[in-house]
Amino acid sequence: MPASTHPRAHRPAPRVLLLISPEKAYGRDVLEGIIQHNELHERWQLRLGPRRATGLRAALQGVDGVIAEARHRRLLETLSSFRSPVVIVTGEFRPGRLPMVVADNEASGRLAANHLHQLGLQHLAFVGHPDTWFSRVRELAFARRGRELGLECSPYLRRRLEISGLKKWLHMLPRPTGLLAMNLDTAKIVCDACIESGLRVPEDVAVLGVDRDDVMSRLSVPPLSTIDLGVDRIGQRAAELL
Repeated sequence: MPASTHPRAHRPAPRVLLLISPEKAYGRDVLEGIIQHNELHERWQLRLGPRRATGLRAALQGVDGVIAEARHRRLLETLSSFRSPVVIVTGEFRPGRLPMVVADNEASGRLAANHLHQLGLQHLAFVGHPDTWFSRVRELAFARRGRELGLECSPYLRRRLEISGLKKWLHMLPRPTGLLAMNLDTAKIVCDACIESGLRVPEDVAVLGVDRDDVMSRLSVPPLSTIDLGVDRIGQRAAELL
């Protein structure tokens, strides 16, 4: 019999919903990693969706997989009941059965302490948020590694950074001090507070941030030094797991 001349039915591209914020450098870098993986290995139809539980169930209709920043417990609960594959790329809440890919925040804290120690600094400081999970992990690892190196660490943990209080605290630090900020936005605030209060950066206070955002880094004079978490690799790995 002659071979069938009926064309194969076209298989639609899998639809992947990305619950990731493109407004922040972290989200943009995660998206970049996902896109790189998709261009090299997949042919997914990618689309952005809501990052809160409101409207999420409707957005999940017809979706084959999800990669999400789960910064709200209700969103995580909704995703946990979703039958298609889901990968989480934030660590605020433990995702239970769902796979999670996040940065090694302990390693970033240790790396910062090692770097500042190698610069010859004899005192460390940390500025962060007491209730933000990655801030606490980075601060504890930073202080622990500092103690191992024989350095004391002065923490400044506030739910809201008041510039006047921050300036007073900065002036109380030994000089020079090596300071790690919980993220790049906080590092910019610290750097501005130093300059406004007459402290030299980096001679009096050597400021380190965490995250990669070239524009934000260059808004400061001198430009901020940062620890690059390689967030694009988080996106790539999340896409591989999906």
